[in-house]
Amino acid sequence: MTSFSAPVNTLELAGRGTRLGAFIIDRVLAALCALPGVLLMGPAFATLMLAASRGEQPNLEEINAASFFLGAAVAGLGWLVQFGVQLWMLTTRGQSIGKRLLNIRIVLFQDNAPPGFLHAWLLRNFVPGIISLVPYLGFIFVLVDALFIFSEQRRCIHDHIAGTKVVKV
Repeated sequence: MTSFSAPVNTLELAGRGTRLGAFIIDRVLAALCALPGVLLMGPAFATLMLAASRGEQPNLEEINAASFFLGAAVAGLGWLVQFGVQLWMLTTRGQSIGKRLLNIRIVLFQDNAPPGFLHAWLLRNFVPGIISLVPYLGFIFVLVDALFIFSEQRRCIHDHIAGTKVVKV
């Protein structure tokens, strides 16, 4: 692992648009990794979604269970592989694929050291993810978390929780 620690005040903060771009790239990549499985589910998935959108109980006799479960397994595997790669990159480099493509990285706020697993994923992603699941409060948290990017330090609430900041490489 390469050291990328730098003196505290020498790194330039990543731009708000760049951070948003990295977030979008990571989400699109996750969706693309699951897409082959969703396509395998095909009509079965469409039948379930259509019934759900109407508030109806789906007719399970219309669903090809084998293609549905195979598709779900492929989608889950695709998502799991990309999640593992992203987790490894965040832990070892302080970068997701989106952050790497846009030349930004996560560092510890105090000393610009690599964040490691605890700060880069557990505190920065997992804890806010759990908070976001709380009914009503979770939605407010997600909204306020994103709006914190407009503060002078450009640190979202998840950055404050984890003691991190995002800087240009």
